[in-house]
Amino acid sequence: MRKLITLIALMAVVMAAFALQVTYTNSAGFDVFVEGRWVEDGDTVIFDHYVYNDNLTFTSVTGDPLILAHTEVSTTAAATTTVTVDELADVTINFDTDYPDEIKIYFNSPSTTPITLTADWEYDANTMWFDRLIIVNTATTTSYSVLITRRF
Repeated sequence: MRKLITLIALMAVVMAAFALQVTYTNSAGFDVFVEGRWVEDGDTVIFDHYVYNDNLTFTSVTGDPLILAHTEVSTTAAATTTVTVDELADVTINFDTDYPDEIKIYFNSPSTTPITLTADWEYDANTMWFDRLIIVNTATTTSYSVLITRRF
């Protein structure tokens, strides 16, 4: 579990710069050319990173979510859990468990072929191909963690 928390923190720090919409206003009193873009006096411009230019005034920042879905389950009975995503993105699915033989993962429907797990299973996918993971545990004692993060 500690490994998963460390992974989340590291991913958040590394990817934060790539998931931004940073808005600036040209407050120079004249038109400027910034990073290949012509910005007229008083206009606003949006970058996907922070820009350091004396002619631009920072207005706002909006970040895309890095974590699209997360769940942790600890149970003493057989159970089914559904994890859904509602954004189109390239993602990495991390599944951490000490009970890989007792768990089956299905994409979109339990009538599809289940995935064979390992203790620290990871899979890169795009959410255009799935909108839910259906996790079925058959053991009486099971715990796991699922994390779906945006991939850059």
